[in-house]
Amino acid sequence: MQDISHWQGKFCVVTGVASGIGAATAALLTSKGARVLGLDKISEDDYRSRSISNKKVTYRSCDLESPLKIEQAFLNIAGEKLSALFNVAAMPTHGLEIRELSVEQWDQVLSVNLRSVFLTIKHAIPLFEANGGGSVLNVSSVHAFASMKNHAAYAASKGGLNSLTSQLALELNPLRIRVVAVAPGSINTPMTTKNLANDRELLEKLGFPTDGKSIGHVGKPEEIAEILVWIASSRASFINGTTIVADAGLLSRLTYE
Repeated sequence: MQDISHWQGKFCVVTGVASGIGAATAALLTSKGARVLGLDKISEDDYRSRSISNKKVTYRSCDLESPLKIEQAFLNIAGEKLSALFNVAAMPTHGLEIRELSVEQWDQVLSVNLRSVFLTIKHAIPLFEANGGGSVLNVSSVHAFASMKNHAAYAASKGGLNSLTSQLALELNPLRIRVVAVAPGSINTPMTTKNLANDRELLEKLGFPTDGKSIGHVGKPEEIAEILVWIASSRASFINGTTIVADAGLLSRLTYE
């Protein structure tokens, strides 16, 4: 009951709300009584047509590659008291070795995975100040710590996100804004599903079945959403400026022949 009462009527923003961890986070927040603005790149009609769409979410199309679109999204909610910002949206890896990776592809990944987080936090500060503080939760990745070949841009973006998280926690502490990152391991989302077939042999060799049943399995978006929402609440007020790994122990066994 304490958790439900914490979120009742609170205003939150979730990026990447149209699928995966973003959708699961919005669903959990609205089930606890929060008011949620969801941002994603697809049109409002496309969002509403999806079976996973949440009728309780106020959805706005926002291209996170565009600084102007991000600024406008937050100008549209000026005057709101923001309790929590969940930066979930991410651009997947192109899976190319660096000799094949173009500048445009590098910039695309960095703009969504890192620059957009800088911008959403920047424009959210007045809304947090109106609330007397709040929480920022950034979704990172185990790739920030140990990656695979051909994921240079993605790994760099998530490593940068971890550093940005710790730095902004220090900078925003006087405003009573906590900033925390969560680094999931392999999660069964639309972004990763297309790579799951290629990764299945490696994951199972490392002892991580993809059947979704065993300990150490590929995770569900809802498992990460539970962590994000709890950390964002007042019950986790002592957690700040750090990156929490939620990977079923993947990093502890991540070795390659």
